[in-house]
Amino acid sequence: MDVVTIVGTGAMALYFGGRLAGAGIPVRFLGTWEAGLAAIKTHGIHLQVGDENSSYSAQSTSDVSLLYPSDLVLVLVKSWQTSRAAKPWRSCRRSLVRSGLPRV
Repeated sequence: MDVVTIVGTGAMALYFGGRLAGAGIPVRFLGTWEAGLAAIKTHGIHLQVGDENSSYSAQSTSDVSLLYPSDLVLVLVKSWQTSRAAKPWRSCRRSLVRSGLPRV
C-alpha cells in the first residue's frame, strides 16, 4: 500500500490527511509546529464534514529522516514556506512535479 507523507500540519494538511486515511491510505505528517505534531500523535485527525464526524490515527514528526521512503509527498504549507518544505524531498521529485509544484 502506498504511504503518503504530508508536509504541513495546518487545516488543509489535516483535511487531506483525514480524507486519505479514511480511504485506508497510511498517512504521515511532517511539520515544525510542535503543538500540532503533539496533537496529531495524541488525538489523531478529526474531521467534521457536514453531519459526519470521523477520526483517524496518523504518525507525525519534525524529523524528516524518519519518513523515508514515501511513495507520495504532498506539500501543504503556506506559499512562502513551500521551497523550504519541499527541499528534503528531492528524491521524490517526480511526485512533487506531478502535483503541480515547482522543482526545488
